[in-house]
Amino acid sequence: MEGEIVARRREDQIIVLTPEGKEITVFVDPKTKYELSNKAARFSDLRKGATIGIDYDTRDKQYFARRVVDTNLVSGEVVRVIGKDQVLVKTADARRSPCTVGPETRYQLTEQGGTFTDLRPGALSTSITTCVTTAISRAAFFHRRR
Repeated sequence: MEGEIVARRREDQIIVLTPEGKEITVFVDPKTKYELSNKAARFSDLRKGATIGIDYDTRDKQYFARRVVDTNLVSGEVVRVIGKDQVLVKTADARRSPCTVGPETRYQLTEQGGTFTDLRPGALSTSITTCVTTAISRAAFFHRRR
């Protein structure tokens, strides 16, 4: 899951606004790991407005974070697929931003998910959101052009 931090509640909850506009409460515990700017961090380092990615488990219809990382979000149109691990994205300001993916990257191309091989230049558009920690995208969300 990824989104913007709306609030922190007590010392065990993060309220996240997802790219779809949904507010979700995520619980943390002493085992939750935090990484900001590729360095270990703490719950108290999380700031309202920051964009984060969360690896989580679901228990009793609630989200429990295993890991929280800061992210780099890129929105735009898929321009080109490069090899087996990169996508070139054209942003709204006409910049071209490469996004590197790895085996852990999850795709949401349809309700069923998708794979890297499903990506096609121009066929998918309006929004690619990549959660980047180090240089590898962990999640990619693509919406079909209407």
